Amino acid sequence: MPAKCKTGAPAPRPEMRTLSLQDNFSYRLSMLNFLMGKMTQGIYSPEGLSSHQWKVLSVLYAYGPMPASEIGLWVTFDKAAISRAVHQLRTLGLAERKVREADRRTKDVGLTQRGQDVYAGMARHMAQIQSRLFRGIPKDDVKTLFKLIGLLEKRVNDELARPAVGSPG
Repeated sequence: MPAKCKTGAPAPRPEMRTLSLQDNFSYRLSMLNFLMGKMTQGIYSPEGLSSHQWKVLSVLYAYGPMPASEIGLWVTFDKAAISRAVHQLRTLGLAERKVREADRRTKDVGLTQRGQDVYAGMARHMAQIQSRLFRGIPKDDVKTLFKLIGLLEKRVNDELARPAVGSPG
């Protein structure tokens, strides 16, 4: 039977101590993402929205009308999920498709006035949550946090773009 830690969980095996769970960035980020998802769910679910719909709504609010294919540049789900989310937002009266005047072959997805109003209300709640989370943390530290997140996103994207040759490292 493995030895127990103070928390009652089994002690890590000696051969696995190269990177502790608490020092594993991917694990910690995953946990934070899960917790933030639970917290933000209380903002969009009362509006009858799923997390996918919330994300598409956020992109359309931030960047304006665009073809559904371009939404994929800003979210982490596949074309079918984007298509379903757009369809559901249209059904709810929050989004609409319009033919682009400059190129009549292109249909842009944009928010209706109702979609803009609903998102603005949810965004106020998100700002309140973020304000509570960052309370007591110096503004420069928060700015640094976002700068580091951007840097890490770029590095991960660069790593993903590298050809997979040999072992990592």
